[in-house]
Amino acid sequence: MSQPFAHAVSVDYSDDELDALATAFLRADLARRPDRVPHDAVRRAQQQTALRGLVARRAIALGGTASAPRITFFEPHATVLGAFLNAGAVATIRTEKRGGANAASLFAHDDVVVHQVALQGQQIQRLTAHPRGASEALLASELWGAGADAEPGTFAEAKPDAGAGADASPELETITVPQAAFRAAVTAIDAGRDAPADMPGRVADLLFARLASGSITFSARDRDGGRAAGVWTWIDAGQLGFWQLFIDQGQAAVRLVPTSAEAFASAVRAAWDDVLTSAAAPAA
Repeated sequence: MSQPFAHAVSVDYSDDELDALATAFLRADLARRPDRVPHDAVRRAQQQTALRGLVARRAIALGGTASAPRITFFEPHATVLGAFLNAGAVATIRTEKRGGANAASLFAHDDVVVHQVALQGQQIQRLTAHPRGASEALLASELWGAGADAEPGTFAEAKPDAGAGADASPELETITVPQAAFRAAVTAIDAGRDAPADMPGRVADLLFARLASGSITFSARDRDGGRAAGVWTWIDAGQLGFWQLFIDQGQAAVRLVPTSAEAFASAVRAAWDDVLTSAAAPAA
């Protein structure tokens, strides 16, 4: 008779617990609230309390000293936190719709990918460990705002039909606007005001029409830091098209390039594959 097995395992941690572990493992880049005053007595006490809380619920065994703790993980925490703390490839996906915003992260390490989301208003992070092969479906479901419960599928197919942007068409051309003016237009429209008078009408129209927008940040890193692998920003303006945004820091400009959801999905998937491959490669 076959033995039972789990497809995924999920554990909730408080912000304080994750911050304490990030500090103990010298991974300040993982902390939601970085410790800016490492020798502050109150902050140090909070972290020690958080670590003792993890001991109490049999998540870790704590040895060493308060200033240099030695931590041993118990299952299932070893699987979840092991990938979180040692991730070589990370994706952070942010999406915004008229109903609100959502953010999630993926941490890939060895054969595991951990999906992290915040439980609204609770200062709790839910970390769920999946087989590494689930990373593409998780990325797709977060990108299109469907959430982690979306049915798995290919990356492009995961985009819901509702609100799908129109494919790029010959009459759509790249638009370039000053970065400051673009940000001012986004702020004004989000607040229910008219776009600034100097903003091109086409840009104002697609900002008014947008059904959703978001960004995906990829990085490959080790314990000593990270190598940024790219930021992908997009706007789904419904019948006015699907657009990818490029920030030209040298010219302080934003380029809005018409594309299609499928083409964008394919490029993002390829970028994520590159990050996973880079993270798996031995350091030079």
